[in-house]
Amino acid sequence: MNLLEVSLASRLALTPHHSRGAMVCAVLAATAFGCAACYAPAKPPPAVTKSTAPAHDPKRDQQAVEYKCLLTGERLVEQAKWQEVATYCAALEARFPKSTYLDRIIFYQGLAHICNAGNAGNAADFALSTKLFERVTRNYPKSEFYEPALYYLALAHFLNNEYQKTVAACSEYLRKYPDGLYAGDLQYRLSYIDSNDTRVEPNKIITEIETFMEGHPNDVSNGSMLCLLADTYKKSHEDDKALAAYQKALFSKSPDDVIQYALDSATTILQARKDWSAIAEMHGEYLRRNPDNPFLLQGFGDKVKKDIREGKGEEGAHMLADSLRPRIGNPTIQQVEYLLDLMVQAIVPRKKPAKEEMAALADQLDKQLVETLKQVVGDKPNPTATARMLYAQARLSQLFYRKSRTERSDFLLKDLATKYAREPAVLSPTLLSVCGDILLQENDLEGAEAMFRYLAANYKDSLFSDAGPLGLGNLALARKNPEQALKIFEDALTNNHGTSRFCETTLGKIQALIDLGKFDEGRKLAEQVVGDKKFRGEMAAKAYLMMADGYRVEAAKAPPGDGATELLKKAYATYQRVEITYQSLPEICAEAYWQAAETAKELNQDGLVAENLKALIDHPRLQDTRRAKDAKDAKDAKILNP
Repeated sequence: MNLLEVSLASRLALTPHHSRGAMVCAVLAATAFGCAACYAPAKPPPAVTKSTAPAHDPKRDQQAVEYKCLLTGERLVEQAKWQEVATYCAALEARFPKSTYLDRIIFYQGLAHICNAGNAGNAADFALSTKLFERVTRNYPKSEFYEPALYYLALAHFLNNEYQKTVAACSEYLRKYPDGLYAGDLQYRLSYIDSNDTRVEPNKIITEIETFMEGHPNDVSNGSMLCLLADTYKKSHEDDKALAAYQKALFSKSPDDVIQYALDSATTILQARKDWSAIAEMHGEYLRRNPDNPFLLQGFGDKVKKDIREGKGEEGAHMLADSLRPRIGNPTIQQVEYLLDLMVQAIVPRKKPAKEEMAALADQLDKQLVETLKQVVGDKPNPTATARMLYAQARLSQLFYRKSRTERSDFLLKDLATKYAREPAVLSPTLLSVCGDILLQENDLEGAEAMFRYLAANYKDSLFSDAGPLGLGNLALARKNPEQALKIFEDALTNNHGTSRFCETTLGKIQALIDLGKFDEGRKLAEQVVGDKKFRGEMAAKAYLMMADGYRVEAAKAPPGDGATELLKKAYATYQRVEITYQSLPEICAEAYWQAAETAKELNQDGLVAENLKALIDHPRLQDTRRAKDAKDAKDAKILNP
């Protein structure tokens, strides 16, 4: 997406990652709603006193009917039901061709068609909207809808790639409304079109933008124009002026994606100069002024990821260290763990070392990470910073060995959970969730409950708002209270707007249904999960395991006979599916082999028991899994035939 499209999206709180078609649709819907909100609803007909009113006034009665009908149309506009607006207002115009409100009715039809064009990419709707806006500008020059109609006429020409007409409409608007509501947006469009015309000198663009901003210091489009000004300087190789303009845009009152464009562009210039401290200072200053805008840390992280992919991990680590320094001790800054993960990625070799070198290199990298983090946290780190250092070391072990769990990461995270089991307030949402899960695994239910309740109570408006309920639901399962667990999971899935643990919460619901004996309902949900792309990989594999477990639980409750045997066979087949499909997930694959062996025991199939355990022991990818060790122990105990 180019800067013009970013500007279009940014005025309307869109992200710059939409496709052009989706962006056009959203731009139009948002602008139409915003425009409707800028104008007062239609006024009712003038009141008439009883002393002067004739017994029957047909004209007044018709105006009252028109007004009531129009209110219905305006409610559709407020709800952005554009197809209905187009149909309804066209019928309204046909019914009342001389209506007092005809300018408004025609304008709403224009909005509806331009939005429908965005939805369906239909050029015919653009053409209809253009004719309707032209009717307003031609027939109602004194209407309150004349100005927005002129603006939307320019917008329709632009979105239909009619640039000469766009320039003409923009110029006419700016001539008539130099200080109008849409002046900045249209000036920006004109300057952008000039910037792509090789016949136009850069100085003309610079002068026009600077003159407009000087006369309109508070225009909402100034951030976009500053970015365009900076782009123009950059094309002329005036990087100092470009950097100054990008930074000015960064600190303007602009929507998030204009800010992100300015931040990325300024960062690129500073990165080329290897000025890491200036980058960290710029990011830090913005976040100090805008503490409630955490998405910028994500953007910063994306920049570091790009460096890592390009083999510039050391540069990325420097930027991360400077960025983490003022934040690592504050548990409420929720993106710190994400940045710590990036720091770890920056120092982990992209190519996996030889097996005989791994242990020594792991120790060396751990010491390097600790030294780097000591420079970040200082001599007297607070408990939050100390906890995050332990987390970073655990993540280093996991990422270095390319495993979701290692002995060292388990040790470090257990140490972290135990140390702060009674101090949840010092932990971030990520650490509260991690520690709660570990304490739950260790059967410290009181400690786990403290973590999850603090998380649920104090981060209910964050992206982690579903992590607390997930933990409390799992806690209810551990306490053999599946009914309570189901209520917690269903409430989280229905009413909670968090996004961090949606998949795990859905799996928790499946487990609760199985524990309650609602096998058909549980399997139906599990089948939905494995067919949903959101759950691909580990989550889908776990859903299959739960489905198989459900068959076995149901078989155990069924009367002995063919029905129970058939359920066990289904369970065995489902475990086999996991064995074959999910070999890239060693712990889950190993669990499937182990549970298949257990199911074979229940079927009195000793040969299948031995076959599954032997395959688990011999599988090269599963050697270090917990279940492979269990299988070896079983062999040593002569449970497995030699």
